[in-house]
Amino acid sequence: QDTLEFLRAVRQDIIENYEAFLAAKEPQPAPGHPGQDQGLTGEDLLARYEVNLFVDNAKTEGAPVVIEDHPSHHNLLGCVERESDFGALYTDHTLIKAGSIHKALGGFLILRIDDLAHGAQAWEGLLRTLRSGLCRIEDPTEGEQVRTRTIEPQPLPLTAKVILVGTDEAYELLLYGDERFQKLFKLKAHLQDHIPRTPENELKLIGLLGRIIAEGGLRPFLRDALAALVEQASTLCEDQSKLTLRLPLLRELMCEASALAGIRGRDTVDAVVLRQARDARQFRANLLEEEYLAEYDREMIKVATSGSATGRANGLSVRMYGDFAFGLPHQIACTVGVGHGGILDLEREAELGGPIHTKGMMILKSYLVSQFAQDKPVVLTGSLCFEQSYAEVEGDSASGAELAALLSALSGAPIDLGLAFTGAVNSSGMIMAVGGVNEKIEGFFEVCRRRGLTGSQGVLLPRDNVVNLMLKEEVVEAVAQGRFHIHPIDCIEQAMEILTGRPAGQRGPDGAYPEGSLFKLVDERLASLATLAARWSRGHTLNCEP
Repeated sequence: QDTLEFLRAVRQDIIENYEAFLAAKEPQPAPGHPGQDQGLTGEDLLARYEVNLFVDNAKTEGAPVVIEDHPSHHNLLGCVERESDFGALYTDHTLIKAGSIHKALGGFLILRIDDLAHGAQAWEGLLRTLRSGLCRIEDPTEGEQVRTRTIEPQPLPLTAKVILVGTDEAYELLLYGDERFQKLFKLKAHLQDHIPRTPENELKLIGLLGRIIAEGGLRPFLRDALAALVEQASTLCEDQSKLTLRLPLLRELMCEASALAGIRGRDTVDAVVLRQARDARQFRANLLEEEYLAEYDREMIKVATSGSATGRANGLSVRMYGDFAFGLPHQIACTVGVGHGGILDLEREAELGGPIHTKGMMILKSYLVSQFAQDKPVVLTGSLCFEQSYAEVEGDSASGAELAALLSALSGAPIDLGLAFTGAVNSSGMIMAVGGVNEKIEGFFEVCRRRGLTGSQGVLLPRDNVVNLMLKEEVVEAVAQGRFHIHPIDCIEQAMEILTGRPAGQRGPDGAYPEGSLFKLVDERLASLATLAARWSRGHTLNCEP
């Protein structure tokens, strides 16, 4: 109906200006600006009835999907452009330009929240459009800016769906900071950056990799290289059962591998070249890791990887510098003695321990109470600390190693320092999953490799973390050859048996631990400390009486 009315108006306008058509071929002394109503010339006449192709989706199949990566006010909501003629600005209907919101009518408009955050006027204009349901083309104004004379295009009904893409933090910021947001954006969907690793999804991923190769003009990738890329997709997820959807990271590696193959004079990319490209990427980023490892080589950082010691255990941590993470071993030391002070967390006392690490220390005390305070009080004083650690310690992934050092100090049983331990412990002694297991294992392996693998070294980790193992080829090869070991464990009892070579022991029907067991030694030591503390307290009280 609107189109018919417009065509009728055009016909009426032509009738009213028929004289201009008759004189269109006659020369005119001074043509006016397009859009002027008086003295229409032939050129003006053509401009007056010229069609402005506002949006063209003729070649679009299905509903239009528009992704706007620069959502300024003009790009998003459209604008009326102006031309200059002898210092004067003029405009007409042919200078009306569509925005992304118009191009997406009948379809979908996709925007990133981070891009919108840099344009306040675009955000406010988008909200007005959604609230009114009309796509208006207006000039943005700031403060007391003077508005110039212009035309006002007829607003179009909003028939597009607007999709915002962003992080959880950005969503919460808008949710709590702008009450209009929840009213206008009613549907929320979480998107994962990974998919399950199934044969079907592996084939789909290889298809996407083939598309990257074709679009990027890369050298052909051989079968073993594609298989290595699938493994790399799981490595980026740190999970054997998942594949990453962060394809740009894979594409970067593929581009470097293709370029490296060209340097090597090869027409194809195989797994060897792909591995060399990956190692080159790591080499460019691991300067700080090499500096740390040099300190271990010089024994400036003292962490033993052979022998045994009482009250000491090798814990593992992860350091992050930008987007590069690497693992390092740390020696955890524990001392115990007579007193009522309990176990002192030196990291917390030095204000270097975070709240999660402090909670892990409290869980250690709960474990001691649950296991050894059934027939006597747990009365002792002692301390736990990360030696040569001067940065903040956060997380509970070292609580298992801390408990091992504590049990060793109480029992007097030495711990094999050729083994490192990572894992969180709960109050019942179960070892729970932690993060960064690949970096931790590779870090301890590298320290041991530089000093010489003895065949007895290895890492204890939670059994729940086995699915997260995506280790480097050299670590896998050393484990297969028996030169390095990985011990999945379920509880602290299993860990102590591996670390000390002594059975942990379980309480019998009489409530006592078996003779010669580790926990028997701990129980006897705690009973001795309680007796000595009580004896000292009585003697101290008697000596203080007048």
